[in-house]
Amino acid sequence: MTANRSYRKAVQSFRRLLNNVDDVTKEEIADVLEDTGPRLRNLIKLRTPFRTGALSRGIKYKVLRRALNLSVGVIGSPSVRGKLFYGYILNYGRRGGLRKATRRKKDGTTSNYTIRVKAIKGSGFVTGAGKLIRPEIQPKLTGIWDRILRRADRGS
Repeated sequence: MTANRSYRKAVQSFRRLLNNVDDVTKEEIADVLEDTGPRLRNLIKLRTPFRTGALSRGIKYKVLRRALNLSVGVIGSPSVRGKLFYGYILNYGRRGGLRKATRRKKDGTTSNYTIRVKAIKGSGFVTGAGKLIRPEIQPKLTGIWDRILRRADRGS
């Protein structure tokens, strides 16, 4: 609980710092995110478990330039995300055991039954890809931060 709170505080202070950065620097960071997005998407696609290819085709990336945010994964409308819900299970895993399920009949009534679900170990194909792309993006962002600090040192 304490680690989670300290993480949130760090994110908040970093966001505050980004809000105080000039527009030129924000554009530089957004350009780095735009450059990294396709590479990270392709890396995740290569790591995606393949059966029909639908999940791999559903992997997209989106850069929110104003928020300086890069999102990679199953992005889209709720219906698109709903069709590829199993990507979450493949990424994070699932506990086994008995689950209650409901079957809808043609006449509109429902029947409840119990189903045995096998445990699935998560592969981390989305969440583990960040570690692989970090060495590529880190030097670019370090260069930007060095320029920010040099400009701040000069007083501009």
